[in-house]
Amino acid sequence: MTWDPRTWLRRNGRRRLINSALTLAVLGAGYYGFQLQYPAAKTARVCSGMLPVDPVLSLAGKSKFSLLGLGFHVSSKQFDVSSDVTEPSGLATRCDVDGVVISIETASGAHNAYGFYSFQRDEESFPVPLDAGWQGFMVTDEDEATASVLLSCKNWTPEEGSGILVVGESPYSSQPTKAVRLDLARTVTGAAQRAAEKTGCATEPGSSGKLTAPAAEATTVPASDATGTCKGMTSVTKVRETAAETSPTEE
Repeated sequence: MTWDPRTWLRRNGRRRLINSALTLAVLGAGYYGFQLQYPAAKTARVCSGMLPVDPVLSLAGKSKFSLLGLGFHVSSKQFDVSSDVTEPSGLATRCDVDGVVISIETASGAHNAYGFYSFQRDEESFPVPLDAGWQGFMVTDEDEATASVLLSCKNWTPEEGSGILVVGESPYSSQPTKAVRLDLARTVTGAAQRAAEKTGCATEPGSSGKLTAPAAEATTVPASDATGTCKGMTSVTKVRETAAETSPTEE
């Protein structure tokens, strides 16, 4: 039998192509799996995919370009609201993104509502309304901020949930600076808007671009100078008040 070097080269070349293809496939799968562990990718998957990734990552102290997911913990779970409510698919859900806690549920039958807010336990903490047309508020104390936003769904009956309620808490370890308060406001409003889109809620959200950081606390002014929640009070000489906006609760 005559040995043909060209045949050997062809066979060897095919083997190399197959080996190269297999290597690329393995590396590609590994890269894809690694990519799924990016903080941005992990954040995008929790809470039924309804979180606005950028402000949540900013609250958690991460960049959307960060490639280090080690030690970045996320968790998500669904729960039922009142037995009188048949919530849409994806609700209700609660997730924790490295210390940023968010719950998204229906307005009627809500578990959280406003019962756990610090302003109901602490006379020094006031609910400060969100602006830019959002029906929501934020409460700030020394260690954290908690925000809530409510969207009414015109096409939902009370038995279907009436609307969407989103509650968010900043990480306990971070000071509630102006930047943190703005990120938290963007987180709850962004989650509410994405939840409305995902569940088919017909609503009129506020403006994302005009949203600003709520004040950290109420202001003390002479009663005659009150322009917010205490405007018109004449029984005292001084009042503590916040701005008067469209808010589910004010004090």
